[in-house]
Amino acid sequence: MKKLTFLISLVCLLMLFTGAVYAMDTPKSNDLVVIEKAEITDINQLLSRAKNGKSDLNVQPFIKKQNVFLESHGNSKKLESFTTAQVLKEIKKKDGSTEKTVAVTTFVEIKSSDFSIQGTGHYDDEDGDSTGSVLAYSTVYWNTVTDSLDNTGYLLTKVNGGWQIQDAQVSLSNRTVQYYCSGMTIDSGPSVKQKYTQTPTANAYAYNTGFTKYVVKWQGSASIGMTSTVKLTRGTANWNFSFTNDHIE
Repeated sequence: MKKLTFLISLVCLLMLFTGAVYAMDTPKSNDLVVIEKAEITDINQLLSRAKNGKSDLNVQPFIKKQNVFLESHGNSKKLESFTTAQVLKEIKKKDGSTEKTVAVTTFVEIKSSDFSIQGTGHYDDEDGDSTGSVLAYSTVYWNTVTDSLDNTGYLLTKVNGGWQIQDAQVSLSNRTVQYYCSGMTIDSGPSVKQKYTQTPTANAYAYNTGFTKYVVKWQGSASIGMTSTVKLTRGTANWNFSFTNDHIE
């Protein structure tokens, strides 16, 4: 009986050892993480990168449309914007596809002199004060999947941004943020329009989109990005500021 018990125990130990060896020899994923780094979130650092043209990749192919306008009494001025991009993660998959996570941040500086459009219908760089009044910024986050045939799908995952008041005489109201991820789906399905509108009550915002459909660029039809609007008040005068920030590769 003791001999039988010993043999059973020995067999059990051999089975455990064999299982342990098998587990250690299980092949690991062949996916290769090419890039993985912490995101730069400091506004001043990002603004410096944008103004100095520093970016993880060329931002021009990613900018489909940027419309930045300050409007009052039917008169408007197009403002200058600065953009920088960060590649937060890149993975080469064993099936030949590539996945990326990209954050593209754009800034617009509204200067005191920009308010000279009030009542004049034009803008003169020599008029008014060139100090800052409001710094508007937005970051669009999106994932891409590129297969071995070089077909790329895009998914907008989140947006954040806000308006930094630099002039105590200026107040903000009527804020809206609309984000979207529209186009033909990567699985050859019908065109989708994923869109949502938020009305933030504070001067900073951050939203996860909840979108699930990757879209593909087909004859320039894909659109991924956001539009923010806000009403600026200074004294008794009002201006409407709109900021459209579309990105697509």
